[in-house]
Amino acid sequence: MMDRPTPRTFQVIHWLLALSLPLFLSLLLGCIQAPELKQAELGPEASDADIELAISKALYGIDPWATAVGQQVVYDFNARIENQEEARPIVRLTQTILNRKEENDGRKLTLTIQNHELDLNSGEVDVTEGSSEYNLDSPAVAAALSPLKLITPTLERTVIRTSYHNLKTESGTMAPPDVVRRKSNCGDVPNCQLRYFRLQYDEASWYSSSEYEVQKWAFTISRDAPFVSYIMDRCLASLVNSDGRSYYVRQCQFAVDFAYANANPPTLP
Repeated sequence: MMDRPTPRTFQVIHWLLALSLPLFLSLLLGCIQAPELKQAELGPEASDADIELAISKALYGIDPWATAVGQQVVYDFNARIENQEEARPIVRLTQTILNRKEENDGRKLTLTIQNHELDLNSGEVDVTEGSSEYNLDSPAVAAALSPLKLITPTLERTVIRTSYHNLKTESGTMAPPDVVRRKSNCGDVPNCQLRYFRLQYDEASWYSSSEYEVQKWAFTISRDAPFVSYIMDRCLASLVNSDGRSYYVRQCQFAVDFAYANANPPTLP
């Protein structure tokens, strides 16, 4: 039997962090008064190895080769400015596996994905196709499914080092999204429960020995969900610059519906 990707294979996958959110700063920030910003306090430091180990644990059992044509996921993206009470919805992304192709005796896998992107503010729709490749002979698995990327701070200054802090992990079982739970047979989720691994940490970019900016990452991963939706939620809180001002913005992505194949297709638009 062909070997599947191991935790070590995934441990250097930076695409775990690579989701894009078309955050319309002119809409979100245009009428917001910039709050007074203070340098975040840093907590206990974690090593690079600690972060890699935590990510490898989160990705344990995630297998692109288990992907089936027809798998789907619906993600909602939102953002909240520091002094806003509620997050603002931005985009609904539906991804569908259109085709899968194995080559090199099954060691290379190419997935073709349709991306249906609905602007939750304007109602505009954009439909595109893309592909992701996975190769057992490579030291790391290639690009993520999602073509979107969270907006990260524009670091115009030189970063002299990066440190990690406040690493926390948690594992257990959780219910699938409400829309999935309401489907026949709980959308084929065994016992209507998903095993999950939750990971959060702070990433500090240092400009000098005393000056830094912090990005706060949080992820929930489930190996029991379809591969296309193994990221159940992901959030990034960071400073975002617009028109010469800095705002603390929390951007999040949530799986709100998924399907293992065509038997229980997503019901959200």
